[in-house]
Amino acid sequence: MMALKLRALLCVITLLSASLVSARQPPAKSDEGGDTTIKRLTTLLNRSGKDYRVKIRITSRSNNGDRNIVYLNATRDADPEGDTLQFKIKGDDTSLQTLCLQCLSTGGVSNCGSGSDALIPEPEMLFPGSILPWEEILVGACGTWVVEKSPLVATTKQLPRQDYQVRLANAAFENSWVSTLVTLDTDSGDPVYFDRIDHHGMILRRIKVLEIGRTGSWRGIRRAIIEIPDGRVLMEVVGFRKGAGKSH
Repeated sequence: MMALKLRALLCVITLLSASLVSARQPPAKSDEGGDTTIKRLTTLLNRSGKDYRVKIRITSRSNNGDRNIVYLNATRDADPEGDTLQFKIKGDDTSLQTLCLQCLSTGGVSNCGSGSDALIPEPEMLFPGSILPWEEILVGACGTWVVEKSPLVATTKQLPRQDYQVRLANAAFENSWVSTLVTLDTDSGDPVYFDRIDHHGMILRRIKVLEIGRTGSWRGIRRAIIEIPDGRVLMEVVGFRKGAGKSH
């Protein structure tokens, strides 16, 4: 999950989205409509269009050994005119912060709060209490992902194939990365890595998927590690509930 973002997420989650948390929805249109892998990845990554409550624990470990934990409680109220996202952020060294955003059809966000709630973070800013760029959270919150065959294919026997890529269909701002390469496990067909590729063709951030879970019809990424130049960030879904109510 892992939920807000974008002047284009994903951010994200990520969470990828947020990000990190995703639910079932009809597959997005693609030139590879008959490819079952594309359909599975599309369903995994894109939001469901339904209400849910999620709690995500974000644990950062910097290269110098510092460790910080922060919790993100996110509520999504789905609406055809734009989903509304309520965020509460709290950590041991982070005072409670709240944020209300509405996803726009362009892929951007507008605020739906007042006062401190009206501040929309810049993608390059760090998520409170962590070393994670807000970009990943924001992309996961409002981004719509399209999965495609990748022109870059790794065929070594030592590594799973890297023959799919993910792009934002509604990007409303300039991401720090150009595309996302997906590495699949050759046995299960599930994603193992999401590599953010920068403008120079280098890996900017690597998202390592640790667990994919299912709750009823919902199927999403429960645990993932985001490797960034400053260290590593573990994102874990520790509470999830569909519909109204509080995550637990």
